Amino acid sequence: MFKFRSVVFTLVLFIGCQSAIVAHEMFITIDGDTTLCQIIQVEEPYLIFTLPQDAEHERKIALNQLQFYGEKDLELDKSVAAWNPIPLQIPLPKKNKNKNKGLVLGVGIGYMYLFDNMSEFPIQLRSYAQKLKSGYTIKADATYFFGNYFGMGAKYAVSKSDSKADNVSVTFANGQSLNGTMEDHITIHAVGLYLTTRFGNNGVHFMPGVSAGYTFFKNKGQLSRPMTLQGNAFSMAAHASVDLKLTGNLHAVVGVDLVYTKMSTMEFNDSYTTQTLEFTGKDRQNLNRFEFWAGLRYYFNSHPPLETYYYD
Repeated sequence: MFKFRSVVFTLVLFIGCQSAIVAHEMFITIDGDTTLCQIIQVEEPYLIFTLPQDAEHERKIALNQLQFYGEKDLELDKSVAAWNPIPLQIPLPKKNKNKNKGLVLGVGIGYMYLFDNMSEFPIQLRSYAQKLKSGYTIKADATYFFGNYFGMGAKYAVSKSDSKADNVSVTFANGQSLNGTMEDHITIHAVGLYLTTRFGNNGVHFMPGVSAGYTFFKNKGQLSRPMTLQGNAFSMAAHASVDLKLTGNLHAVVGVDLVYTKMSTMEFNDSYTTQTLEFTGKDRQNLNRFEFWAGLRYYFNSHPPLETYYYD
């Protein structure tokens, strides 16, 4: 009987000692807060975990909010000295203000509308002119973010519109008469330097910005014979877009751009002569335009501002 009690006592003592050295996982935030948890996985940019009091509910915290995560031996009853990092541990900075710096590349395609009233066209060709005001645009941008919010880079866009009419018979204000086919094929290239900022979390982010650069215009048309009108001018633009996270570093994006461009000089060529046309004041060629587009952005080592786990 004594031996049996001794065995039972020894077994209980052994189990109690083992319980005292059970390894619990935990993390420490950059503010020094310590939380006991069960780490489920590391899925950048998050640490997925559960709390002891709520094991069925998975939670997540941004990696850039942490100093360390791993296992802690409770028997030692210390906060940091007893760390035994798990294999997935990633060293992280104590401050996160520059964690989200990196390159972001984007592409998009959409609709372009010219604000020019096309007043040089006679009333018989107003429907023809309206077709020239609408077209499509293709865009690309590269932005480097220096932290969570501020970025700069470059933007490029090419926009096109076309119009064609057969059996045209019209007399212009300068007395020129046209009979036959009339067509215009407008191409606008725009390139500029870009400044932006970004706000938001939970995978949705708003990015307003401004840019300045040059616009290059070319219209290859036909008016009884082939002719070309081309020029370039300084331009400015305001941009606004919304990013929606799809998976990993890939985001869907929808945006609008307002571009200001006025041309004072253009070169005209009709296969026989070449001349420079000059415009002043209200007569300057109006290439102001509105663009609505959608596309994709990819973040290279740069995540938008992330949600933070708050402790009860």
